[in-house]
Amino acid sequence: MIFVTVGSDVPFSRLVRQADVWSKGHPGERVFAQVGRLGPADYVPEAMDWTEMIPSDQFDRKCAEARLIVAHAGMGSIISALAAGKPIVILPRSAGLRETRNDHQFATAERFAHRSGVFVARTQDELPGVIGEALARSGTAPVQALQEFAPADFTERLREFILRGHQPSDD
Repeated sequence: MIFVTVGSDVPFSRLVRQADVWSKGHPGERVFAQVGRLGPADYVPEAMDWTEMIPSDQFDRKCAEARLIVAHAGMGSIISALAAGKPIVILPRSAGLRETRNDHQFATAERFAHRSGVFVARTQDELPGVIGEALARSGTAPVQALQEFAPADFTERLREFILRGHQPSDD
């Protein structure tokens, strides 16, 4: 199953429309979408199963069941996919299209673009091809899953910083 999610804030019609187009062209592939609370101008999927919102336990279950997650470039969606060890395709929301207040999701996408298991579509036209690439590489490109805790050397440096009372070291 491919799980499409737009996050918990607002709908993302560009992403949902392109995922639905992809789904129409791949009728043997089960696609489920969480599309946000739709307004009158938002795209309503035709080919994929969908719901506006799902509770967090169901969201976690969908992530665990999915072989691929397709989402906006929001940190919650990215972290959920990586924590579940699932590949993710991300499409950033655009401030110029009034999908978000600024283009921070483009910066997020670029930050994660080189991480194994993260695939970036920079435009909606790229999305179908990037979904195909992610599916084709899913068996050969392992997902670099997130660790539950920060690396020990980082937490030790943080501990030392706090205990020093924020004084610069002599190093």
